[in-house]
Order: sequence, then C-alpha cells, then structure tokens
Amino acid sequence: MEEPVQVSWDAISAISDALAAAIVIVAAWIALRQFKESLSARQLQGILGLMQQLESSSARRSRSFLYRHRDEVEAILGRKNGLRELDEFLRKTGPADDGPHTLSELRKDLATLEYAALLAVHGMIPATLEQAYFVPTVVDYWLVMEPVVRATRKEIGSDVYLQHFESIYRLATTGQIHMKNASFAKAREARRLVAQSRAMVLKRTEGSDAVPW
Repeated sequence: MEEPVQVSWDAISAISDALAAAIVIVAAWIALRQFKESLSARQLQGILGLMQQLESSSARRSRSFLYRHRDEVEAILGRKNGLRELDEFLRKTGPADDGPHTLSELRKDLATLEYAALLAVHGMIPATLEQAYFVPTVVDYWLVMEPVVRATRKEIGSDVYLQHFESIYRLATTGQIHMKNASFAKAREARRLVAQSRAMVLKRTEGSDAVPW
C-alpha cells in the first residue's frame, strides 16, 4: 500500500510568496519602463517645442535686427538712460525694419534663450543634439545680444540675469562642452551659478526680515 503524499504547506506558501514577489517585480519593471518612455516622449516634445521657439520668426528677427544695427545699439546702450533709449529706438525703427517693436518683446526672446541654456547646463538635452544644434545657436545669439544683457544687468544690479545663457557661451568657446568630461564641466558650472544666485539673494535680503535660502 502506497504511503499518502505529504503536502508541505510551508513549501507551497514559500513558492506562492516567491511568485507574488516575482510578479510585483515584473509589474514594477514594466511600470518603470512605461514611465521612462513617457518621460522621454515628454522631454522630446519639450525640446522640439523649444527648438521651434528658437527658430521662431520673433527670435530670428530680433537677432538679425540687432546685428544690422549693432553699432547704433551699442552707442545707445553706452549712454546714461541706454535701455530707455533702446526701447524708443525699437518702437521707432523695429516695425519698419522687421525687428522687435519694444524692449519687452526683445526680452521675451532673451528669456527663451535662457531657458534653453538652463536645460543644457543641467544636462537635460541629449549631448549630440546639444552640440550639433543648441550650442551653436546659443553662441550665435549671445554674440549679438550680449550688449543688451550687460546693460540690463547693470540697470537691475544683478549679474544672475541670463546667467545660464552666458555660461553655455563660455563652456562652448572654451571647448569644455565638447570634451568627454563635459557633464562634469556643466555640473561644476551649475554649482557655481547656484552659489552666485544664493549670494545675490543673501545680499538683497540683508537687513530685512526675509528668510535666506
């Protein structure tokens, strides 16, 4: 007579727990993969939208206009009320010469450039796209728009205005952004910018009740 088969409920329970754990791991892996794909898709969509903004008629018109009138713009900004005179110059000359109509409109284009540079400094743009497109574009714009940036910094008393924009220009012209350790150079630059921003905030909050960072 055959002996009855002894069922080990502990073994079955262990197997069941292992299978459940495996299912959870697989499900988590699938969810993580889907999240990364979704994140990559959103990131790509954002980058494409930014590229469209950089190549928009407004930004390109502003760059071309400032290049054509660079001598006049530099002379205007060299005077005491340079930015106010530049605004008057843009209102008078911009509409007829396919340029920005006001200083406010020009600053909107500058803000777009700062956003693109911020993404690049913090490593949020793929390296190949960054080196092939964003860096040459930012350098091209900085060379033309630097006088306006300098004048604005002087007026508001802050060097952090468009600091990422200038940082990408510096990393590009020194060749650091094209090196193998470009990520380290950008990380170092990001830390410097944070420290610079912190120092500016602390300076402005001295003697006030504001809580520093």
